[in-house]
Amino acid sequence: MKTGATVVEINEKFGVQTVDLGVRVLSALAELGGEASLADIARSTGLARAKVHRYLVSLTRSEYVEQDSVTSHYRLGGEALRVGLVALQRVDAVELGSPLLRQLANDLGQTALLAVWGSGGPTVVRWFESRQLVTVNVRIGSVLPVLRSATGRVFAAFLHQRVVQPWIKRELNSNRKNFPQIANTGIANKIIDETRTQGLGHVQGTMLPGIVSLSAPVFNAQSELAVAMTVLGPVGALNDSPNGPVGAALKDVANKLSRRLGKTNS
Repeated sequence: MKTGATVVEINEKFGVQTVDLGVRVLSALAELGGEASLADIARSTGLARAKVHRYLVSLTRSEYVEQDSVTSHYRLGGEALRVGLVALQRVDAVELGSPLLRQLANDLGQTALLAVWGSGGPTVVRWFESRQLVTVNVRIGSVLPVLRSATGRVFAAFLHQRVVQPWIKRELNSNRKNFPQIANTGIANKIIDETRTQGLGHVQGTMLPGIVSLSAPVFNAQSELAVAMTVLGPVGALNDSPNGPVGAALKDVANKLSRRLGKTNS
């Protein structure tokens, strides 16, 4: 009895390898856009084609995978979609993203915020204070400009244009008096293009003097912008280069949250 109990404990601790490999095949298929050839799936998993094929046969029987009769490609089946939709119904980008961003703020020793698109524009819903004093007039509930803040630039670049364009036009009009350097459509388009190319919103004192910030987009399963994650700090204390280590760390956290929300690499 004692030996049998030990075997069960070991199995429970290490799991079932067959299931692990089956999930690995499913995950590879999802990362490949939900449809792929046997060769591509095998290459992605690092498993032999014959082994992957056996798992695909079993997954097809259980309707987690389907095979196209014309191309012979495999795609996610109805059962996989059902399970995914049930999981997504329980996903909250703000709740999932908060601990990730809090940890990043602690690791960097900088202030960070999480923002969603609200009725008034980019709205701060989470705020994580740094260990060093940063005097900024931004808190939970603050609405940020779409062109003068790194967070706003993420929404300007990645939100549906039919949604964000009215805010951009309104801000350009108001900028003509106080911020003439960001007051015409050409400048706005350049900002949006740069943000898309860099994959980050980036400002240096355009909203808050002496404060630099970087912001990364987070996407949901429909590849729509869900939230923006932003890190900010004093000039000289925060490496704000979009290609620097802070930018890379911010992108990594944002991509991690995007994957948890169901976003694939396709």
